[in-house]
Amino acid sequence: MGRIRSLALRAPKSYEHTKLVAWRNANRHKFLHPKPITLDSHLAWYSTKRKSFRDHFFVVAQRSSGVMIGTIGFTSFENVGEYNRFLIAEPYRGRGFGKEALWTLLDRGFYEGIDKFYGLVIATNGEAIALNRQLGFKESTEKRTKYDKIPYLVDVIKFTMKAEDLPSWENLSWSQELDIVEQPGSPRL
Repeated sequence: MGRIRSLALRAPKSYEHTKLVAWRNANRHKFLHPKPITLDSHLAWYSTKRKSFRDHFFVVAQRSSGVMIGTIGFTSFENVGEYNRFLIAEPYRGRGFGKEALWTLLDRGFYEGIDKFYGLVIATNGEAIALNRQLGFKESTEKRTKYDKIPYLVDVIKFTMKAEDLPSWENLSWSQELDIVEQPGSPRL
């Protein structure tokens, strides 16, 4: 018997935004935008995302308690989706929640008509690299890229997955530990 689905994706509640900002700022080294954010800038950003048909932002919550344990989202470009804003809070890491959250997002997106997902992962984020590999994403070569308004180059790895390549829930391995890749000069994961 496989693992029972324990997570749900939902919109953030108004009182959760302060915690979301704290989590995002504590993990800036794992995001393409390393600059800290304020509650006001986060709320302005969220207000625009809520009104967008392309942008989807979710809180990852435990089904049984409703407790928020992370975030995840995706942006759709016709039939292609970029997953983003993926974060599992420190006390919940290493227990399979990240794998379940990403799988749930992909399954939902594919169901809604996305044919292919991709994600850009900073090359020093060993946890994210290992998770993408474990879920079966195809990896393109590492590249340096200028992203949005960042004035410098960032090393990223692009991971892609087509709808037909998503492993079934029953075939996911929950006992396998992530094979985390430590990169020289990477911050402690």
